[in-house]
Amino acid sequence: MVQWDTPIPPPEAYGILARMSAFKEVTVYKVGQSYLGKEIWAMDLMPPVEASHWSQAKQTTMKPTIVYSARQHANEVSSTSHVLKMAELLLTDPVYRAKLNKVNVVVHPITNADGAQLAYDLQTINPTYMLHAGYLGALGVDVTSAQWDADPIYPESGIRPKIWRAWLPDVFLNPHGYPSHEWVQLFSEYAAWVRTRAVETRDYWTMRGWWMPGFGWLDDAKYPRHKDEQLKLLNTITEYVKEAPGTVALNERAYDRYKRYSFDFDQKNFKLDFTNGVLIYKSIKGARANPQSQDFMTRQPNVTIWDGSTEAPDETARGDWMKLVANAGLQWDKAVLEYLVRGNHEVERKLETFWNGVSLSINRPRPPKPADEKKPTTEER
Repeated sequence: MVQWDTPIPPPEAYGILARMSAFKEVTVYKVGQSYLGKEIWAMDLMPPVEASHWSQAKQTTMKPTIVYSARQHANEVSSTSHVLKMAELLLTDPVYRAKLNKVNVVVHPITNADGAQLAYDLQTINPTYMLHAGYLGALGVDVTSAQWDADPIYPESGIRPKIWRAWLPDVFLNPHGYPSHEWVQLFSEYAAWVRTRAVETRDYWTMRGWWMPGFGWLDDAKYPRHKDEQLKLLNTITEYVKEAPGTVALNERAYDRYKRYSFDFDQKNFKLDFTNGVLIYKSIKGARANPQSQDFMTRQPNVTIWDGSTEAPDETARGDWMKLVANAGLQWDKAVLEYLVRGNHEVERKLETFWNGVSLSINRPRPPKPADEKKPTTEER
């Protein structure tokens, strides 16, 4: 169903969703529209529910949920390709279909529909050009700007929070690529962004690797289990990506160049932060919970235990190049799903008396408690 020969524009992506809707595990629905009026769609993947009415809140209480929300920067084309391939695996591969018994999956293949269509149209004319116009939304600003506002200027800005509120997912993924401007800016003679811990220096976003998982974590005493679980997830990600054909060799070449031209000259601003042999684009320190944060994890860590992104050079990938970058992204998709599948997700039930009746509350701890942690009984509660 999902081809990896050319970039996937919005009409093709939504045609794939339409074909996938024939599977009993799939529910496809419109989640909004773009500034220029393009419809934006998503789909849920889960075992069929035998009921006239059902609740996402109940489903995500009984087992974890993961959201794959792709193509925010729409000239970074591979994320749509690999999240749709992930969905295809979950529907057609018996081993992966069984994972839907343990995890709810939401696939949102295109966040920036206006940019995706523009970048696709431009690459048919100039396939090797830098197509930065497709990176942003129709007004030249990122489509996730003001995403938590009640009435953002981009109607599509509110789609991710809308999905998040509906499902309250454990993990929210935002896969990216990195476009040509990351290379061109090194030689453009304009000032770099302030990207370092030392405010008096400036740091170009020099390529730290060919395939780079971004990784932030929570370091907050109010949420003591988060950091250990997030580092466990990071180990799973690095294990999986090293299995992607070509990724290790391309990463090693990029590491060598990064060390030679960046780290060896300025170790204060350029770091070599490896996990299992993979260089991670990691936060300098862990974050604290912040109800005003733009990120799902730090805004509501009691709900979403991790959100993350990944990067690979994919402007504008096609043919074997697309297969290379999309396969690396697919390994990341698989790794995060597998982390949730392996988790010790136990539902806790609490029974209390009140007036002339009883109340039953159900909760699933996030992140999951260690298997050896003593579970309180109803009497102890």
